[in-house]
Amino acid sequence: MGIFIHAVDAESGRILWTNSETGSRYTVHPHGATSFGSIVPQGYLAVAGDYLVVPGGRSLPAIFNRKTGELVHFNFGGKSSGGFQVMAAGDCYCVDGNLFQLKDGKPLTRFDASLMTDKEAITLQGDFLQIQSLAGELKTETTTDRKGKKQTKESFSPLQKRFIPRGSDLPDAIFCQAGNQLYLGEKNRVASVALDPQSKEPLKVKWSAALEGTPTTIIAADERLFVVTTDGKLCCYGADNRPVTRHDPPQQSLANSSDEWATKAKFFIEANDSKAGYAVALGIGSGRLIEELIGQTNLHLIAVEADATKQNSLRTRMNRAGLYGPRVTVFAGNPTAFPYPPYFANLMVTEDPAITQQLTKTESLRHVFQALRPYGGVLAMPTTEAQHRAIQQIVSQHADTFAGGELERADDLTLLRRVGPLPRSGEWSHQYGDATNSVVSKDQLVKAPLGVLWFGGPSNDKVLPRHGHGPSPQVAGGRLVIEGPDMLRAVDVYTGRVHWE
Repeated sequence: MGIFIHAVDAESGRILWTNSETGSRYTVHPHGATSFGSIVPQGYLAVAGDYLVVPGGRSLPAIFNRKTGELVHFNFGGKSSGGFQVMAAGDCYCVDGNLFQLKDGKPLTRFDASLMTDKEAITLQGDFLQIQSLAGELKTETTTDRKGKKQTKESFSPLQKRFIPRGSDLPDAIFCQAGNQLYLGEKNRVASVALDPQSKEPLKVKWSAALEGTPTTIIAADERLFVVTTDGKLCCYGADNRPVTRHDPPQQSLANSSDEWATKAKFFIEANDSKAGYAVALGIGSGRLIEELIGQTNLHLIAVEADATKQNSLRTRMNRAGLYGPRVTVFAGNPTAFPYPPYFANLMVTEDPAITQQLTKTESLRHVFQALRPYGGVLAMPTTEAQHRAIQQIVSQHADTFAGGELERADDLTLLRRVGPLPRSGEWSHQYGDATNSVVSKDQLVKAPLGVLWFGGPSNDKVLPRHGHGPSPQVAGGRLVIEGPDMLRAVDVYTGRVHWE
């Protein structure tokens, strides 16, 4: 559940359609289990005619109507049947060395392809380059299995299959075709080959060039060849002979200052009792509070600002310091109405009096409060006495909405802290739920349909696989504790951030 697939207009970003219901399908999963679930998108999307192909991780792709977003068909498939890398052309799609019909997902044949054009599939097979047509003969065969049960099977035979000698000195992998040029790559090298499908002569490298790293993606555009490597480099190759331009991120450290915002930032940090996690700046203001939070903590800070000039100014400063992306992100929008994820913010701050005034309104304060992390998330801001009283009145009059909310006043600062667990939430503190081995959760909040709160984090390499029947993860105090061989890890249940390991 919680899987959304959107089609947007490329020029305006306007949403054309949204499919949000596939994850709520109640269906049969592998091993015969019935549950909610569908495609979990992993990889790039592919388009062929009116079909949109959405790949999964280990499952087969899901096929959607490209114009309406309606699910045409989806089948989880069996073992070794899927993957993130899909290709689609004509009436077929190819994944994990198998060819399927687009209209109904029927498997056709084993089909190795490095790339597909509208009419053909191309791949390297040993000492040859293999080119086979996507048009072919579809045969239906009825057989009897060992139990005497009849079964129908369809097979596909390409109308044409050609082999061109590979030749010497060709890289190991084909990445893309542009015109009659094939572009190939391997560790520390990219190369081009002129393709003549009718030729029987061995392929010859037209040109090759050195590459720092191993290519993972190659595209051709604007008379250039763009290569992405596995270690994150983006390289551009062209016909003109010119010196290589290297774009290294500039490093200009933020200036040290000792003004009122340095003092207030220190107070906010101490009130939050955490120097890591996620912080939100409601408006940019002068930017000084943001700079101090970055300098005094390890927080990842998200700034939300309506003014485009302030947005660009902060992005530029943080980019020069090498902080934009790794530590700071700027979003355009109204800070008191922005669609924040629930429960994620350790600290929310503002230095803008206009934002503080907006937070004296019930709806704005409620909206921001929902983004605070339980177990101690803090909203901190300078306020007048009148503003503090207005916020105090809102919190007291709407006790259910602001459950766990505690107000504090210090000089000209107001702190609204979200204390303790979410009301009606539960814990899973033992292998079987609790000390009584009840295997029952007392949580009253989590109900279908479910949604994605966060994803990512560390891999499961250090955790016992499910077939190893390792101990159950346990949840208490807003932390998920998971065990592996020689490893114990605590993860924030609201953000996925690793607290310790």
